[in-house]
Amino acid sequence: MKNRLWLVAAALAMATSQIAGAQVSGAQVELGCMQGEGGEWMNCAPTVGLMVTDENDRLIDLPGFDPLSMLVQDGKNFSVNGYNYQTGAFSLFLSLTSNPDPFVTYGLAVTNNTNAALNFLFTFSSPYIGGAYSAISSSHSSSFTRSGTTNSLINPYMGSHIHRPFVDGFDVNGAFIATSCVVNTPPASGSCTYPDIMGLPYVTAATGVFGVRVGFTLPANASRLVYTANGVVELGVVPEPSAVLLFAAGLFVMSLVVIQRRRAV
Repeated sequence: MKNRLWLVAAALAMATSQIAGAQVSGAQVELGCMQGEGGEWMNCAPTVGLMVTDENDRLIDLPGFDPLSMLVQDGKNFSVNGYNYQTGAFSLFLSLTSNPDPFVTYGLAVTNNTNAALNFLFTFSSPYIGGAYSAISSSHSSSFTRSGTTNSLINPYMGSHIHRPFVDGFDVNGAFIATSCVVNTPPASGSCTYPDIMGLPYVTAATGVFGVRVGFTLPANASRLVYTANGVVELGVVPEPSAVLLFAAGLFVMSLVVIQRRRAV
């Protein structure tokens, strides 16, 4: 058990260096600068991190992994559309959209090409501005296709859920989604859907970093499984009770005006 924990710690340390390398890629630095709320210049581009380990938690090397090489900026919107990455161990197709105002969306499709289970941990993050915010919304869905007939269970990796939002380095446990995705025989394709979490109270700072970790274990390729996952994390504002009452009072007054006009006619 101690050896296994040591291997996990070593893998996380190496993955952190990989993520840090992605954060300072030339494409991100060039496209990510925009004026912040206080008149300062800040980097508002997203970051993408990926750690992959085998069934013994040994880190798998990711040569040339750089989805931010395809980063495109359109105003405050940043996107990576259709990044394709291939190794002997797995195949990956990835898309990402973010905005510092703020939301992060992701889409990915992964195939395990080996005869043993593989663990994946994606980290999608973005700066946020314009706060403080008082609520977070979270959604996640997944699907699968396969040509084999083996039952499969896709479990979370490095956490209790597959989709795990965070704000300023802290997990938002109430916004976690998906404890597993079950792939039964038949069918050859299917989906795993989960309830959305909308407007969960959560207070943020004026600026910071938020995002989502997506961690899962793909079984060995006996069933030639393609796993697809999509998700959204968004910060927002919960209306103050006084504002809600004022809005309701306004609607009530408007309804009285309408009724009086109808009676006058």
